[in-house]
Amino acid sequence: MDAIVPDLPLATTPLAGGDSLIAVRDLAFTVASAAGEVNILKGVTFSVDAVSYMEIVGPAGGGKGSLRRLMGGLDGASGGGGRVAGS
Repeated sequence: MDAIVPDLPLATTPLAGGDSLIAVRDLAFTVASAAGEVNILKGVTFSVDAVSYMEIVGPAGGGKGSLRRLMGGLDGASGGGGRVAGS
C-alpha cells in the first residue's frame, strides 16, 4: 500500500481542513527487543502545507530513519495514522 502508514487506509484529504499536503496524527512505532517492547516513535503529530518546507533533525537514534521508513511505506506503524492530499 502506498500510504504513509501502510496498515491504515490512505485518505486523499487532510486530517483537519486547511491545505495540508501531508498530515500525521499520533503516529507510533514500537519494536520488540530482548528487554521487551521499545517505543521508537510515540504520539508524533505534524502537518506539512503544500507551499511549505519541513526538515526533520535530531540526534542519532532519535527515530528520524524510522519516521522516513513509515512515511515511505516500508514499515507498518503500531498506531496513529497519516494522510496525503491529492493522491
